[in-house]
Amino acid sequence: NKTFEKSFELIVDKAEKNNLIDSSDKWMEIRELRNKISHEYSNKELKALFESVKKYTPFVITQLRKKFP
Repeated sequence: NKTFEKSFELIVDKAEKNNLIDSSDKWMEIRELRNKISHEYSNKELKALFESVKKYTPFVITQLRKKFP
């Protein structure tokens, strides 16, 4: 849904401006990854998705530790 996607983008942009998150772009990428994960894929595609999840995991953990020390 394009309307919801735009709303999410506005929310993360505002969160970044208010120093609640470090990078709205990174959170948009994570959201896109989440959307990809929510569907069924072949084993080959799952491996690529898993590698993407591993790539973003340190960023998410860092963000959570900043907000919830």
